[in-house]
Amino acid sequence: MSSCRSFKPKKINPKSPKTFRVFKSSYILALIKQTNLLEWGAFSFDPYPIYYFLKEYDGSANHETCAVLAIGKSLWSQLCDEHSDLCALIRSAPFLCHIEGIQDLTFKHVVDPIVKFEPFLQKGRDDEFLLFNVEPKGSGKYETHYPVPRLSVPGGSMEPEDQNSFELCAFREFMEETGFDIKRNCAIVKSEKIKRPRKVAKKPGGDFKNFRYKTKQKEKYTYISIFFFVELYPPESEVQSLAISESQQSHLEEISTEQDSSSDESSSSSEESEWQEVIRRKR
Repeated sequence: MSSCRSFKPKKINPKSPKTFRVFKSSYILALIKQTNLLEWGAFSFDPYPIYYFLKEYDGSANHETCAVLAIGKSLWSQLCDEHSDLCALIRSAPFLCHIEGIQDLTFKHVVDPIVKFEPFLQKGRDDEFLLFNVEPKGSGKYETHYPVPRLSVPGGSMEPEDQNSFELCAFREFMEETGFDIKRNCAIVKSEKIKRPRKVAKKPGGDFKNFRYKTKQKEKYTYISIFFFVELYPPESEVQSLAISESQQSHLEEISTEQDSSSDESSSSSEESEWQEVIRRKR
């Protein structure tokens, strides 16, 4: 006699996640020519390869960006070391001294994108710069999450107007944070998915620590962050000058080839006349 086992339905755990939320964000690490910066009216921090744009800042975190820095591409490795001479120089820069807590400026949020796009930073022209934001420390309930100012890559969270496009989100956020519309003036070299970095929190004792993003019990979160490495085209004035120089170079090459051909012809004709003279004497 066969026995029939009865299966009981599994009980639903009331603490299990009921929803699965996805937070998307996009960022742009832009490689910019020096001529672009000069055309945009950037200020130079002589004698260092650093340019800057000052943004509105009232001492609070109401404005997400309080300054924009263009740092020479050749200095990318020093940005990955919080104790480097470059980081100390930026913290003590006179044009940033009005930002509260600038002496504690952190660079940890730009390390992962720089490392990801390192192969593209080791080649190319010497007059190229990387563009970054200087964001103020948080205030109110965000003060524990953002206890110090930070250097960051321009970008942010995706909005409904972005139509679920990481590319549209990246260019929109770049425009909002830096004030520059580069959508039609650049080429996307590569895109990378980078895990969202841990935030820095200040403990009651005054020390800093890293912590993961907390998730609610009834909701499950996941973060998708796409970083684009883009290269800006040179301004039209530089393109025209390059075209003129190329045309001049080709013209000079044509002249040199004509001179070479004429010299060859003259030499051949002179040799021929010499041979004719020798034959005439023999006769």
